[in-house]
Amino acid sequence: MEPEIKNAVRVTPSTRIRFKCTGCAECCRHVKQTVPVDSRDVFQITKHLMESGEEIFCTDQFLVKYAEPAMIDECGYFVYFLKTEGPDDACIFLQNNRCVIHAVKPRACRVYPFMIEPTASGEHGYLYSLER
Repeated sequence: MEPEIKNAVRVTPSTRIRFKCTGCAECCRHVKQTVPVDSRDVFQITKHLMESGEEIFCTDQFLVKYAEPAMIDECGYFVYFLKTEGPDDACIFLQNNRCVIHAVKPRACRVYPFMIEPTASGEHGYLYSLER
């Protein structure tokens, strides 16, 4: 049996959930190493930042400035997560209680309050966050 993730319950794809975003930004806090960015996310966010006038010219610059690698396997496999800042480990893109990259936010943010968790069998489990 997989370890439980704090503040989440297991659900199935057919589970009906009522959720309405209140704009409180609580889902953007206490997120250290919990917002992975895949290659599509990195490309879209980099492009958005470039178009917004930020002095960033390639995805490598984005990864250095806004993401951090974390090993998830003892064989050396790692993924990138968005960096956090402050005592509440808020997402680096949370400013004045708003997401400054909302139009291109990472997949993990787009599917919130749902999460996908790999299982020991190589399949995936589905979780529903109980945080707000």
